[in-house]
Order: sequence, then structure tokens, then C-alpha cells
Amino acid sequence: MGLGYGYKIKGEEVAKFISSKIIGAEEISARGEVTKISDRALTLTAEGETLAIPIKDEAEIFLQVVSEEKLEEELEEGEEKEGEGQVITSKSVGFDEIKIGDFVDVFLGLGEKGFEGEKVTILLRK
Repeated sequence: MGLGYGYKIKGEEVAKFISSKIIGAEEISARGEVTKISDRALTLTAEGETLAIPIKDEAEIFLQVVSEEKLEEELEEGEEKEGEGQVITSKSVGFDEIKIGDFVDVFLGLGEKGFEGEKVTILLRK
């Protein structure tokens, strides 16, 4: 794993490095297209690379949706206005809502077996 400036770390060093209070990496994320779903793991593909990410059983799963009901003044933190009268918001869904071909953001945490997905956001479907 390269971290820039020619510094490379491996295995246990990753856990020590990433959990350091100095690093300030509360959330690490992965983004890509879902190309495979196996048990509780998502395989993401982006820029020619593929990576399987285990998702925790208690992970939060959200689906971005367009809501035309909210006016700009009513936007809550984390919501974005898209075009006239459209607001992108997220609703909580189950893991089974994730489909092959979805683009997702997965926020990762360091678990006993390595990095695991703690929160998944299914990006706005077209």
C-alpha cells in the first residue's frame, strides 16, 4: 500500500498507522461500480481495478433518491440541490437493495479481519 512520498507500509503496520490519532482518518472510503455480490461482500470496479469489500452485518445502507417535495430552504445537512426543484436525499434500505451495476460509496472501518464496510451509499440511479 503506497501512501505517497515513497513511504510504503504492510500488514500490521497498516492497522497501527491508520488507527493513529495523528492520522485523523476517521473514514476511509471506496467508490466504484458493483460488479459482484457474494454473501456480505461487494466487489467494486473502478479505473481498471477490482476490489472485494466485506460489509458488516450492522452496516448502514442508504439509497440516494430525488425528492421534489423539499424546497431549497428545507435542505438538511448532507442534502444537495440538483436542478430546479430537485433535491437528492438518502433513505435507509436493506443490503438486498444493492444491485450489480450500482455505483456505491463504501465507508470503511478497521475490524479484526481488516477493512470492512460500515456504511454503504448507493449513488443516484439513472
